Amino acid sequence: MSCDFVIHIVDNDAAILDALRLLLATEGYAVRTHQSARRFLDTIQQDDCGCVVAEMHMPEMGGMGLLAALNERGSSMPVIIITANGDVPLAVATKKQGVFDNLKKPLDGGNLLASIHAAFDAHINSASARRVSRKSPWLCRMKAQK
Repeated sequence: MSCDFVIHIVDNDAAILDALRLLLATEGYAVRTHQSARRFLDTIQQDDCGCVVAEMHMPEMGGMGLLAALNERGSSMPVIIITANGDVPLAVATKKQGVFDNLKKPLDGGNLLASIHAAFDAHINSASARRVSRKSPWLCRMKAQK
């Protein structure tokens, strides 16, 4: 069985969702957007392949709550936290909880893409992610860029 690597964007700001979806889709990535952490959690399975780009501060459940829920489910998807209100103590706290990377808004597209590439590498090398399709166009493009 195989699956394709999908970038999940979780943010309650529709403009951020649209901008990131456009940026990543233009680069050829499979992207799914979610307006809340709860909606995202309702749509994924434990063994889904991909990466999560999530806003730290959202109503109901923020980035840390989302990370805790993913860890509780045994998900191996790397989580990249984005926030306009980041500081060093927050970044340290998120890293201790297993966040792959922290990025500050306004986002730099190059930094986001570099973080996603690194997250992909980490995910593809994890034991539960070895099912990623070797014929995935995204994977082929990633390998060609290396």
